[in-house]
Amino acid sequence: MSEKTINEHDVLINVVELASELATESLLRSWDYEKKGQIYIEENGVLSYSENAQDDFNYFYDKHSDLILSCKSNNF
Repeated sequence: MSEKTINEHDVLINVVELASELATESLLRSWDYEKKGQIYIEENGVLSYSENAQDDFNYFYDKHSDLILSCKSNNF
């Protein structure tokens, strides 16, 4: 993993990767199995999010991505 430190407060990150990790964590912490059912479905040997889980993931991804981008430094 390549990180370029500009100063002690600025770090070069992959926004997509960070937003995805945060969205996954948010999804797993907030999921209500009784109301929404299973998070994962398997079709033809491929594991993916259920439709409800994908919708929630997309919401969290957008929320986290927007927040991360709002913190962008002018040093890059």
